[in-house]
Amino acid sequence: MLRRCLRFTILIFVLGILCFLLWLNVRAYAAPRGASARGEIAEDAIAQLTNIERRLRAGEGADMQKIFPEGWFFSHA
Repeated sequence: MLRRCLRFTILIFVLGILCFLLWLNVRAYAAPRGASARGEIAEDAIAQLTNIERRLRAGEGADMQKIFPEGWFFSHA
């Protein structure tokens, strides 16, 4: 009787872990709340890209290159 109870408890625990992993996998492929529909541009994307362009034109890539070897590349990527 004790052995059956232990097996049942382990089975429930394993099923719980499997359900949690399935939920994580589904959430990884789901679009986050507030995401734009396919083909649309997010509200703040233009402002962010404009800011990045302004900083790169001001020489941020060269400044980052001084900090680490791939700085220019990562800044422009």
